[in-house]
Amino acid sequence: MIKINILSSRSGKPNIPAYIKDYFPVIGIVFVCVVMLNVFFILVGAGKALEVQRLKGQWSALEPQYRQLQALKTEVTGLRQKVTVYRENAFPLVQFSKVMEQVYLTLPDNLWLTDLQFDDKALVLKGGALDVEEQDASMGVNAYKDALAASGLNELFSGGVEIVDLERSRIKDRSILRFELRLKRQQVS
Repeated sequence: MIKINILSSRSGKPNIPAYIKDYFPVIGIVFVCVVMLNVFFILVGAGKALEVQRLKGQWSALEPQYRQLQALKTEVTGLRQKVTVYRENAFPLVQFSKVMEQVYLTLPDNLWLTDLQFDDKALVLKGGALDVEEQDASMGVNAYKDALAASGLNELFSGGVEIVDLERSRIKDRSILRFELRLKRQQVS
């Protein structure tokens, strides 16, 4: 029988070329680095997972408060809308009080009002006037008309002030002039 030894002269050890043996330390270092990077990323991932769990726990504790806050925001929005509606509805009342102030500030001593009508289209003033010190009552009514036109009412009443009716009557020995003035309201577009 013939024996053929296909192995090198060293028994049991493979023959590795020398140029490959030079790369073993580099390959070892790369392997160690890859393993360390994997361990690092696993640890970072585990830390992130713990952080996510912690945040979920905090969120579950804060979620009822967040829902309350959202409900309060909705309620505040509704209240703001109501305030806006109330202000819009109260604005004509504020205007009416300004109108009343001007009506009475400009009213001469010899005139008085018996009726006042205020709507979207006009302000109608009805009243009476007395002759005073040689001055005809119609002059007092004209002076009142001019005073109203010159007052701060022109921002609400663009149509000016007009005398609608004048009627003279007598009570005992006094002459009374009944009048009706109309202030046309400015149309808001």
